[in-house]
Amino acid sequence: MTENQINQLDPYVKVVNNQYVLQLPENNNVSQSMVTEIEDELSQVNADIKSNGYTIKTNDKTYGASTSAAFGVVLAKSSSNPTIKRFWWGIRVYMRNKTAVNKEIAEFKNGQAIAEFGSLVSPPVGVTLSCLF
Repeated sequence: MTENQINQLDPYVKVVNNQYVLQLPENNNVSQSMVTEIEDELSQVNADIKSNGYTIKTNDKTYGASTSAAFGVVLAKSSSNPTIKRFWWGIRVYMRNKTAVNKEIAEFKNGQAIAEFGSLVSPPVGVTLSCLF
């Protein structure tokens, strides 16, 4: 899913009873195949939320535990390590400095980061990297 698609659909993904629900208006420009894909992904993410006892935060629609031990929102407290947030569409990784960005790029190249980030969200729908410097 592209960032443009995520931005287009995010306002229509609501949190209802601690589950993500797609609520599109009647007159929308979203293809039926995209609707089916999103609903399938939401079903898998909702199953993960339910089976792990996560709570979706309604203010930013993120979910997960708050410690690295439980693969939560904060991976590590060090400013050189990334902060990870889980969303309905995947995860977003926030980097705080160039050293962290270079470290993560190297880990992605050797496959280590892919395995780590892949374990953070089920299914790994999408990953975006954001620099906070």
